Parts: sequence; structure tokens; C-alpha cells
Amino acid sequence: MVGSLPKAFELQGLRRLKEALVVSEARQGKPRMIAAKDWLTELDAKIAALERGLGLDGRPGE
Repeated sequence: MVGSLPKAFELQGLRRLKEALVVSEARQGKPRMIAAKDWLTELDAKIAALERGLGLDGRPGE
């Protein structure tokens, strides 16, 4: 459990970053930060890898 704690914090941070980018884009019509589609794809891949590592593959709502 203790070994997975830093990964959980990293996962939480990446999820918040993605949420902020998506919400900003929805509100403004464009992201406040320059976030290319491939950058968001890489962010999704990192989130998925951390979820697999923590055993969170089947998150509710997805």
C-alpha cells in the first residue's frame, strides 16, 4: 500500500491537469495552455498506465 501512494498522487495530479485542460477548452472554445492533441493522448496513456499499475482498470463511468 505504501509503495503505491506516490503513484496515486501522480495519478490524481494528471487527472486534475486533464480536467483543467478539457474544462478550459469547453468554456473558452480553446485551451488556455497550448495542448496539442498528441499531448493529450500522451496524458491519457500515462493516466491509463498508472491506473493499470494501481489495479484501477475498470473505473466507474468509463
